[in-house]
Amino acid sequence: MSIVSLLPCTYRTRILTSLSRWVALSFTLNLIWELIQLPLYTIAKVGGGLQVAYAVLHCTAGDALIAGASFLVVAFALRNGDWLETRPWIGGISVIALGLAYTVVSEWYNVYQAGNWAYAPAMPLVFGIGLAPLLQWLVLPVATLLIVRAWVRIHTYDAEGDMFVANSSSGNCRAFALPFHFECSVVVNAPAEAVFSRLDDPRLLSAHMSRSSWMMAGSRMVLELDASQGRAVGASIRMGGRVLGIALSLEEIVTERNPPRRKVWGTTGTPKLIVIGHYVMGYEVTPQGHSSLLRVFIDYALPEAPPGRWFGRVFGDFYARWCTQRLAGDAEEYFRTAGQSR
Repeated sequence: MSIVSLLPCTYRTRILTSLSRWVALSFTLNLIWELIQLPLYTIAKVGGGLQVAYAVLHCTAGDALIAGASFLVVAFALRNGDWLETRPWIGGISVIALGLAYTVVSEWYNVYQAGNWAYAPAMPLVFGIGLAPLLQWLVLPVATLLIVRAWVRIHTYDAEGDMFVANSSSGNCRAFALPFHFECSVVVNAPAEAVFSRLDDPRLLSAHMSRSSWMMAGSRMVLELDASQGRAVGASIRMGGRVLGIALSLEEIVTERNPPRRKVWGTTGTPKLIVIGHYVMGYEVTPQGHSSLLRVFIDYALPEAPPGRWFGRVFGDFYARWCTQRLAGDAEEYFRTAGQSR
């Protein structure tokens, strides 16, 4: 059984796509690096042309294999085949650590034990290990991560993607692509009916926005509800406030409500936000015995115009992660605390 087959089914398609991009780019970048660092090994002077070519291709293929294996190990450890987008920092650091660990062992064995290759006098050493191969696994994973993420973001806008229809201020409908996605899941110590009922209240659901926090730069948003209190399809939910002196506002419409399993809402009109534009957000509650599995998700687009669009490319995924994790985490903490107090 492969590592890919051990991952949740929802991630298998994404992991194979991300893995192929990761390995292909890793092969290309490592090939360039191997050619540049070739003079730092003795084979560059003592080996023939075919021997040198074989050594470069052999090492490059090995580098790509290590990169691919590290990618899979991180995906399995995080149980997230899309970690390049959703957890890039912890994933990138883990890949670097795995690559460096393997490089230290491999260089020590092949240089000092097996004698498969040797350093030229020009090679700088760090505790006996060549500096060039160490830098290779410090620099290239970061470059690969940044390039793959940039490629995905640029080309996602060229794809059809998920579409969301929102009413404009003139009353006309406009269709928006929502190319970015983030979700998280937690097990909540409460029945599905109780979990859904608590999250069905926008005042509790949006508590992370209506109270001061570091993500809100010490500011908060004010919530306005219609007569249905956000608990019916078509219900309107308005929020407004200022962050760092910038006026923010948005209006959401509940588009789906199926107690006690699923609720979805999305922006309408023209949201005035900093790092994301139109979005669709929701949650699903799945019974698990006396507990429930809560999945919170968001599909979103970047703001249409700069500078918000620029900020969104850098901070959009962080904000989406914060929103979904806070919503899910608040629910889990509430019912966990309530259970302990009984």
